[in-house]
Amino acid sequence: MSELAKTLENYVSRHALQPKAAGGDRLSSADAVHADFANPIALRNALARMELLRGLGVEILDAVVARCPIRVLAPGEPLLVAGQTNSEIFLVLAGEFAVHLDDRLEARVATLRPGDTVGELSAIDKKPTSATVIAHSEAALLVIDETMFWHVIQASHGFAVRLMLKLVERLRANNTTVQANMELSAHFEAAALSDALTGVHSRRWLDETLPRLCDRHRFDGMPLTLGVVDVDHFKKVNDQHGHQTGDRVLVEVARTLRGKLRPTDFVARFGGEEFVVIFPSTPLPGARIAAERLREAVGKAEFKARDGSALPRVTISLGLAALGPDQDTTALLERADQCLYQAKNNGRDRIES
Repeated sequence: MSELAKTLENYVSRHALQPKAAGGDRLSSADAVHADFANPIALRNALARMELLRGLGVEILDAVVARCPIRVLAPGEPLLVAGQTNSEIFLVLAGEFAVHLDDRLEARVATLRPGDTVGELSAIDKKPTSATVIAHSEAALLVIDETMFWHVIQASHGFAVRLMLKLVERLRANNTTVQANMELSAHFEAAALSDALTGVHSRRWLDETLPRLCDRHRFDGMPLTLGVVDVDHFKKVNDQHGHQTGDRVLVEVARTLRGKLRPTDFVARFGGEEFVVIFPSTPLPGARIAAERLREAVGKAEFKARDGSALPRVTISLGLAALGPDQDTTALLERADQCLYQAKNNGRDRIES
């Protein structure tokens, strides 16, 4: 008897399963999956039909069948865990596996099906696995050790090429996922920097951007003026017409402010019914002219309640402060807020600086 025949005979004696276990009990479903591939001839035929192994000679397939054990996993059982070492390549024979980028299993990034391989990268580069792979259903795999893996590559140019193409396809898919994640991250970042209600810049944007603007203008010796805007009697609008109408007023005020500013100016929602306008490279007298334009525009705008009825005239008050040579952003905002308080005490619908 040849060595290969002996090996096959040993394989059959080790792995062949009977229809029923001892005592007459039925086999478990996992054993049933295993039994489908326990016959070496049936397993060899199944492997020969897989795209990755197409064209491999019978001797190579028989060697794979003889030397590579079958592993069966139950649903939810992990095959690989991110960060752990691995020295084997797994060929999916049956079932499905879910691939996750780490041990947080909220999102699946890929699905492995019969004919797919997994584990080759960590087996080749000897680095910890980068993904967690979990059986999504009852599944069976052929476990190929490193020695057998390189033997098949050296024995079959076609296998090496197809494996390389699969790895390239997987890499491209990963790149697409990374690109999509980057675009999604940029979208969320942009959303975080915009006020969800009014569409102007958010308080976060203001907190991140204003210090840089002030530093740059101080360094260049350029003027910068900041204004704090408050919608007059806004609480009365909410109390008399409801918060949804109040939101409509804020949206229209923001739209009017943005429409009357220069392209180089900025407006951000500061909180509640308050906005901040920034006039870069603008001294206080010029900013006051621009602020007056904003005040007049809001006073002339038409505001409607949720039911479409016209609202009474809406006005704004503004406090302006120019950036001083040794002034930080907190002091600048406090000074503008003091001027706003003065404008409200002096009758509202006005500008103080």
